[in-house]
Amino acid sequence: MAGDQLHAPDAGPRTPDVRTRISRIPPWRPRPDLIAGELQVHVLQRPGDRVVLRLFGGVDVVAAPQLAVLLCQSIVRSGCVLLDLADVDFVDSSGRSALLAALDRAERSGRHLRLSTRLSPDVRRPLAASGTLLRFEEGDLGAGCARHPKPGTGRRGGSP
Repeated sequence: MAGDQLHAPDAGPRTPDVRTRISRIPPWRPRPDLIAGELQVHVLQRPGDRVVLRLFGGVDVVAAPQLAVLLCQSIVRSGCVLLDLADVDFVDSSGRSALLAALDRAERSGRHLRLSTRLSPDVRRPLAASGTLLRFEEGDLGAGCARHPKPGTGRRGGSP
């Protein structure tokens, strides 16, 4: 019939789709260096041999392999990599595996991989419950790495 409208049955509460999650990223932010599934990653070069990877969205089975490659590349190119997971909604087991594999690679090569202290509760809880969080050193985005000298000072990062 011409007057009938088609509609989907109510499926109950839904999780936000990718467009909703990605729309939270400020419009002034430059194009991401990696888009994998629901994950976007921005690579921010810091003075000296430091890199910050700022993640948005979720780290799942779709995104984890590509994130693992980016983490390994960043570790090889930099002395210290800081992961900012403040805007990450979730990390599943494949995401945790990618983080731990990257940490192992960093430690074997004498490099450093840290997590930002700005972890969302949705990420902190599962990382803590799985024991993953205990393996990582947490650091502040503005502070230097405790294991690597600050550029131009010859001193180690962190507190004087």
